[in-house]
Amino acid sequence: MSVAPVVKLYRNPWREILLDGVVLQILQTAAIEADEKLQKMIARGEVEDGRDSFGAVLLDPTRPRWANTFEDRLFASIELGPNGTKYLPNGAAKADAHDRHGVPNGVLVMNASHCLSDGDFAWGDSAEYNFAIGGGSGLSVEQDGEMVEMILEAVMDAVRDRRDAWLEEQRRAGSHGWYNPDDMPGAEYVSILAMDAIMMC
Repeated sequence: MSVAPVVKLYRNPWREILLDGVVLQILQTAAIEADEKLQKMIARGEVEDGRDSFGAVLLDPTRPRWANTFEDRLFASIELGPNGTKYLPNGAAKADAHDRHGVPNGVLVMNASHCLSDGDFAWGDSAEYNFAIGGGSGLSVEQDGEMVEMILEAVMDAVRDRRDAWLEEQRRAGSHGWYNPDDMPGAEYVSILAMDAIMMC
């Protein structure tokens, strides 16, 4: 019996333009496509014996300056199969190591294990697509990387397409320079106007 994919959105960094429901639908569509691929791989005998599940963790590609911990960077997770949940910590560790060092987890495991500390995951690969990072686990090393990259592509392409369409629509009415409906700079950028500084006289 097939188990429906489980999608969780932890933080929506595009909330002013894309509502949570829209982002969840994008994630759900990617999860269904990934689950279909997983089921085909299982049917063709392309997975290791007993493997029937996959867990993916995606990080927030906007990389906000205040995000100092893994929890701050967490964007979404996807669970496929009856045991997808148990693979989320593996995927989370792979994505986090990739994010911290700027290279896939598999490269770190093979060539730079001195960069991985106690509690880091010592197996498998992560993926990066257009500067968005994710980690997945439950299949072979190669399949983990391919599956999470497929999910990243589907999600980030859909988000980008919708945001680009939104910005184009705003610009039809005139110049629009900020990613928000009010066309105003974020508070962190306005703060420069109130900061003390030393100036030339």
